[in-house]
Amino acid sequence: ADASSAVTIASNAHIVGRTNVDITSTAKHNVAQLARSVGGGLVAIADADVTANLNHTATITVAESAKAFAKDTLTVASASEGRINSRAITLAGGLGADVDTNAAVTVGKADNRSRTGMDIAGDLQGTMVNLSSMGTLAGVAYARANSGGLYAGADANATLDIYDQVDVTLASTARIAGEVVSITAAHDTMAMQSIARAYCGGLFAEPDSLGRTTYDSINTVDAKAGAIVSAADLAVSSTQGISLFDRDPQNDADGIDVGGNPVVQGSLNARRSINWDADVTFLGKPTPELLIAADGTVVTAEGVTVNNGQAAGASLPAGPITVDAITNTTNGKAAFTVGPAPSHDGETAAKGTLSGTAGTFSSGTVLPSVTLTNLSDSDLVLGDISLTNATAVPAVTLTAEDVTLEFDVGSLTPAGEMQVNVINKGSGNVVVDGLIKNPVGSITIENT
Repeated sequence: ADASSAVTIASNAHIVGRTNVDITSTAKHNVAQLARSVGGGLVAIADADVTANLNHTATITVAESAKAFAKDTLTVASASEGRINSRAITLAGGLGADVDTNAAVTVGKADNRSRTGMDIAGDLQGTMVNLSSMGTLAGVAYARANSGGLYAGADANATLDIYDQVDVTLASTARIAGEVVSITAAHDTMAMQSIARAYCGGLFAEPDSLGRTTYDSINTVDAKAGAIVSAADLAVSSTQGISLFDRDPQNDADGIDVGGNPVVQGSLNARRSINWDADVTFLGKPTPELLIAADGTVVTAEGVTVNNGQAAGASLPAGPITVDAITNTTNGKAAFTVGPAPSHDGETAAKGTLSGTAGTFSSGTVLPSVTLTNLSDSDLVLGDISLTNATAVPAVTLTAEDVTLEFDVGSLTPAGEMQVNVINKGSGNVVVDGLIKNPVGSITIENT
């Protein structure tokens, strides 16, 4: 059975939100199976099998030249969730009894993985931008075979095989901008278990059990050369959260045991990687925003003050309103984190990798915008406004078991539109009494 969800924002499509924008794609499996067989007689034979072949796809595509903008938070999230419980039980008794039980679950294939991911080739912008691909799974395959007789044979085979991929891919044309940008590829609370029980009671007992859990998983963030991510605070992560990985076959013989030993098969291949060849430009925060009400009350003053330090809530006297100097003093930061290798049931995954060679990280920071709005009839006097901080030294943290990431440091133009917007709605004038510096964007003064 397949579960599929796909969201596509086509080329040249624009999505604009006054507050938040959520773009989501979710695929779910909820599978419960039970097969039960009971046999009896002089010669008793019983067979019970359950099989589940599953695949899921949850994807988001933002095409080249497509744009999504949110004034506050832009969330792009693909998610998959699986709940799988497959059980097979056989019981047989007679002079001779032979039972065979199989519970087999497969999610994806080695050459056709289940995928939870996104392909971003367009422009995404917000105060906060969250890109997330996440998969969760709770799966159990349970096989129980009980037989009794002069000769008793029981075979119990439980197999759970998972082949999947969780990814975030930024194409060379991708442009991501926000004060806070989070890019996450994760497997979360993965619980996988195969349980096989073979019991024989008789003069001659031949129990055989097999427990196999195969976890073959790719978890990656891949940012191509040419992509640009602009943020004051950038966090990129690739993690595998596994709460349970278990293979549990058991044989039990009441009589002369002529069976074999329980067989354990499978592997824990929980790959984690970040391959980063994109450019990173660092923004300042908070984004300066000023709103003066018609009665002279300071409604909003984020990252800006007026009249020598007056902030939000102040009631300004009649007369000119002077915007204090706006300067960018922030440094910016970025953290790249590849989670540690999971270890369960005697298996340990390979080291996670953090790689890339083609990216350039900016050496300074720039404020993404300045918005000053005056609804009163007082004159609005502008002091110095400087969006850039060329001397900033951003903090970059690299965390992985195998780090080979290299990048250049240089001067870059940020993603997004760096704007200074001054809007004067009252009868007063706008007076420029300082230097307004925005070398990488536009300056607009509107006096109505």
